[in-house]
Amino acid sequence: MKKVISIFLTIIMFFNAMEIIGIVSLRAILSSSATQKLIKETDVTEIIEEVKESGELDPIYNEAEKYGVSEDKIDEVLNSDEAKEYYGTILQKYIDGTDDTLDADTQKLIDEAADKYNIDINEEQKEEITKNINEIVVVNKKEVVNNELADNINKYKKFVKNNALLIISTISLLVEALLIIILNIKKKNFMSYFGVCCLLVAIFTCLLTFGFQIILAALNQDIKLNLVKLFGGFLKKGYILSIGLFIVMIICFIINKIIKVKPEKKEVKDEN
Repeated sequence: MKKVISIFLTIIMFFNAMEIIGIVSLRAILSSSATQKLIKETDVTEIIEEVKESGELDPIYNEAEKYGVSEDKIDEVLNSDEAKEYYGTILQKYIDGTDDTLDADTQKLIDEAADKYNIDINEEQKEEITKNINEIVVVNKKEVVNNELADNINKYKKFVKNNALLIISTISLLVEALLIIILNIKKKNFMSYFGVCCLLVAIFTCLLTFGFQIILAALNQDIKLNLVKLFGGFLKKGYILSIGLFIVMIICFIINKIIKVKPEKKEVKDEN
């Protein structure tokens, strides 16, 4: 009976461990830094050209022309790292539902561009350019990320950022481990159950990481962005975690063997 309960607890431990890994992984994928990195690695040239062809950038070009700033210079600014950081901020704020507070971010972009490209503008001109940029953002943001997708991403973010879920899963994992130790303290084989759990988590983590890599590689054919390279650090951590768990599994079985052998040797010595 104890063995059956221990096996059941090991399975529950496995699911809890995978849940914790899943929550931590989703937090990393949906973080603001991940969004910024995604935009930074994206070639926005075609997107800007489409907006340009629609005539929506004309107010900015016309306003810039008043200050002697050429259209080419504006295009250079729109393709700069500073602008990409701004696009990332827009995307993140839109997903978070806080995109009504872009004035400060827009003015920061204008200040950085003015300093970098030696553009001389006063506060009144800056406000006018800010107004024009914000109007373009409002028109185009929903074409990049629709409301339904943004809402879904936001729901996932709120779900994985819920510390209560992570705390409950961690406590459950520790309680299950403690119960396994109590149930198998006499036979001293509790480490074997921990080893099996580590092995299962290592295998599934490796498979999920590999599956995620295949999905990213498939998506690469539809968009001009190397997603495998973009999430390379995340994929690497997945494989490292799998290897680490596999090593822990081996250690668990070695410890299990040692603590089981010692009492047996002691009993043989006592008999002699």
